[in-house]
Amino acid sequence: LGRSGELFKVHQDDLTYGKSHDQLLLDTWMVEGLEHLKRFEDDPCYYDDRAVLFDIDNASEGADSTRGPHITEVSSNPACTGGADQPSYCDATCEALPPLRATVAANHGGYSGMRMAYPEKTGIHGINIPEPEWEFDYFMYHINQIGRFFQSKGQELIDDPCLEDSSCSFINP
Repeated sequence: LGRSGELFKVHQDDLTYGKSHDQLLLDTWMVEGLEHLKRFEDDPCYYDDRAVLFDIDNASEGADSTRGPHITEVSSNPACTGGADQPSYCDATCEALPPLRATVAANHGGYSGMRMAYPEKTGIHGINIPEPEWEFDYFMYHINQIGRFFQSKGQELIDDPCLEDSSCSFINP
């Protein structure tokens, strides 16, 4: 959807990431979305030996300790010790990067955007009822995010942790 809606830079490199948004999504297996392949157990920068997907949006900003690898934090592979016998993939340069939160100015004066919700580390499609017992309630976060976007008639696309617990000043109790 992000490609067809021209929300992602498909052929143009973004200096923030050193590659196009499309290539970033490919390199982090976001396009594939098959957690059972355990793509990150041999990754030098985003190591995780569980069957998980990548969190490129990082809406929780670190508040969810159960999430999988995410773009804003390097998680070094334990095989990358710096020794002569380490795997060749350990030669990669790793750096934390900002979340990929596609937002573009729209013709109507507001914004168009796409967020990649990450409520479960093994994937889920859609937004469910809120889960207040979770460390970070992704469902409530996105319900409030979408609600504010509609309430503002597309003028505001908010990415703030206050959306998760409905503590934002613009949310009526």
